[in-house]
Amino acid sequence: MRLSLGWGPKITAQFTVVVLPLVALLLVQAVMDLQRSRKLASAFPLHLSANAARKDYKAFIDGVAEAVDSGTLSKRALEELH
Repeated sequence: MRLSLGWGPKITAQFTVVVLPLVALLLVQAVMDLQRSRKLASAFPLHLSANAARKDYKAFIDGVAEAVDSGTLSKRALEELH
């Protein structure tokens, strides 16, 4: 038994076979991007906090270096220490 299809159903079937995997891939990629953006959104405040701590630490170390050079602890170093 042979099934005879016209051009329309053949082209539709071929198009579906080609496009359906692409649509599935795009949906998977969209879900992965959404998860990645949520993780980045939760990690960004931590990044800002770590960056501020790094700047404070650098200011403190600079103040300590000044204290070692001058023999007295500067007001700036004391502020950063607190």
